[in-house]
Amino acid sequence: MTEENEQNNATATTDDITGAEGDAQLWVGRALPTFIQLAQYVTRCYAVTVNLIRQFASLYHPQQRLYEQSYRNVHLTHVFAKLGELLETLITVDHVILANPHLPVCWGMYKRCVDLTLFFTLSRCAYSP
Repeated sequence: MTEENEQNNATATTDDITGAEGDAQLWVGRALPTFIQLAQYVTRCYAVTVNLIRQFASLYHPQQRLYEQSYRNVHLTHVFAKLGELLETLITVDHVILANPHLPVCWGMYKRCVDLTLFFTLSRCAYSP
């Protein structure tokens, strides 16, 4: 019986989720580790991209002698191709998140639930002897 419930939870769509109060919060709570990993991935991609652009800016600077001595005949097409793939991945992730109409609704319900929980927890701590 529990396997059937787990399978139903795994195949639940966001149409099912936004219908009842509580289901949306559970869905976001279950998806939260994935969102955290995704945010960490995006942060790391940003750091790598900024580092790469800074290195290129330094290397191609007119006063930089290293470029003329060592890198003039080096073709960096592979690096630019991989940077393009990385940016394509980030655009795809962005599109998937923006294309989900239920995510803002469920996220708002989850945030409201967490805010209420924090409010009641803090108010109980303030009035407890």
